[in-house]
Amino acid sequence: MVAQLEDDDLNKLPSKQKYANFNNPDVRCNDASFYKYVESGLNKEKWQKDVSEQILNSLCYIYKKYKSENFNSDDCDYLYYWLNYIIYSNITYQLHSIRVITILDFLLQNNDGRNICHDNKFNVNKENYRDIKLLFDFSRDYDTLKNYFNNGYRFCNSDFQKYVNEYIITFNTFNRDCKKQKSSEETCIAFNEYFKDKKDQDLSEWKCNVGVSTDRLISTEGNHENQEELSEPDIVHHGEEKKKLQQETLRTEEESAFTGSIFRNSNVHIGHSKLRSNIDNKNNSSAFKVSKAMTIGSLVIGITVFSIFFYN
Repeated sequence: MVAQLEDDDLNKLPSKQKYANFNNPDVRCNDASFYKYVESGLNKEKWQKDVSEQILNSLCYIYKKYKSENFNSDDCDYLYYWLNYIIYSNITYQLHSIRVITILDFLLQNNDGRNICHDNKFNVNKENYRDIKLLFDFSRDYDTLKNYFNNGYRFCNSDFQKYVNEYIITFNTFNRDCKKQKSSEETCIAFNEYFKDKKDQDLSEWKCNVGVSTDRLISTEGNHENQEELSEPDIVHHGEEKKKLQQETLRTEEESAFTGSIFRNSNVHIGHSKLRSNIDNKNNSSAFKVSKAMTIGSLVIGITVFSIFFYN
């Protein structure tokens, strides 16, 4: 029987395995100092699909992994891109996204006075989060996929083909556009970082014929998002993004009032100026970028900030 790449092979990819760990409900850390603050704040937020539990699970995974000898910087990168992806894709009020992400980023840099995850490499926002995450995932899955195709696999099911095709299309698009424009845009910076040694690779041979007899879970509407449902189960599909943007306009007035009631307390002073400007000034362009220079070492300051945002 001819070997065929199927769901089991797809789930062996490094990115799939990592995101499955983030969504493990058995990893709990209710006794951690940050847990109740984050849980309360997430429960106050409005979601199109409630992903609060998944976010808490992912933070607990990193919190516990940090104490082990197997922790590395890739764990932080995976978590950061995953958090941006799942929050931007599911939060009801998009203007709240940066506030939620900034608070979680602050937490990861201030755990009992120790830095868990350091400053982020790129300014991820609601326009580029999907492409940057896809490029990062591909860079981590690249060697495994290359090994599959070098070993003569020429048949696959439709899920595998769709997953790999989106990787290849995204790679080819930015490989072409970033060379042509020599762009300093964040997505090109990410591409050049993650594929600096692979830009000349020819991926035309990375293709397989879709099998018939063993093909499973065929979906005419599937894309990379629903391929990740095992690890990101409640993400809004890419095809709905245009509709969501239209709905966003209709929610503007309601959102302005709602913003002040949950994530801001104007009667309380926040000592860290960069965090203050990122969270309070939604008209400032820096409010739409995650802070890259947040270096607060004190647990007292950390808890004070979380108390301000999560308890009004």
